Amino acid sequence: MRTLTVSTLIALSFVLWAGSVSSQELPQVPEGGLNHYRVFDCVDNTSNEVGECVMSNDVFGTHYLTFVQDGVIQFIRKITGDGYEELYMRDSFNSF
Repeated sequence: MRTLTVSTLIALSFVLWAGSVSSQELPQVPEGGLNHYRVFDCVDNTSNEVGECVMSNDVFGTHYLTFVQDGVIQFIRKITGDGYEELYMRDSFNSF
């Protein structure tokens, strides 16, 4: 398992907080906070973009996937039984 980099830790500190400097706001942190339990290199299957994936869960057992590139959060997904729900996508991500 990889160690969290400083830029990743900073990004994750704000991962689900409102008040982003972009035109889009990040969602609220779930009640009770998040436990980041796995960080790994990954590729987004839709865009073929390379980045870091961060797996997290909340106190209710809900799991989240955060896709980060160069310390910037590109998207956050809530994992569901049959797929995922898109909670946030950066305006500039996946735009050509």
